[in-house]
Amino acid sequence: MITYKSILADQKIIDEYTKIDAQNIYPFSHGLQHAANVAEIVGKIADILGIVDNQKQYLQIACALHDIGQASGRENHELRAKLFSQEYLPNEIPKDSLNEILLAIEKHDQETDLDELSLFTNLVCFADKMDFSQKRLEKDYEKKFGYLIYSDIVDINFEYDEGCFKILITTNKISNAIELLEERSFFKKVIKSGIAVSKKLKASCKILVDQKEVDISSYL
Repeated sequence: MITYKSILADQKIIDEYTKIDAQNIYPFSHGLQHAANVAEIVGKIADILGIVDNQKQYLQIACALHDIGQASGRENHELRAKLFSQEYLPNEIPKDSLNEILLAIEKHDQETDLDELSLFTNLVCFADKMDFSQKRLEKDYEKKFGYLIYSDIVDINFEYDEGCFKILITTNKISNAIELLEERSFFKKVIKSGIAVSKKLKASCKILVDQKEVDISSYL
């Protein structure tokens, strides 16, 4: 069976993501490393939610291919990624599962109407936003200093129990980490997509940074 690891080891895929890395003006990336990170993140989330076997693998496949359309630029990259994946993925994937993968790829960058998406697609959207490790988050680094940068993030974990989905972020002992994170547009996307996942689970959502809870009430 095809896996996200076999996809990311395929020279055809490597070549496409290499094109994406080569296009970047700033030291940030939507390339191969980002795709691998997102696939691993969604796998971690799937584990704590009890999602196993093929469904977990399909989530990781969607994450591995979600940005492949950026080889031809960012605009409309979601649709190009969907079309690429439609041609690339083998017939061995059941039609319903393939359609779920393709829809998640097409909608992975959606920021509005998240409640209308399935749990599968919301998980792909959320995992994409949870990749804090990439320098892609430093797009505005030349204009602004003094905010929390990716290298200050030590660890990211998730918990799901007693009707609560928790996002646990650990920093490098940054005293005002929450305030610095809240300045970043990507963190607002984390909050929105995290809440959307929680709603699908019929659970509450908590985001904790160094064990301090982030106030997400304005997003509910």
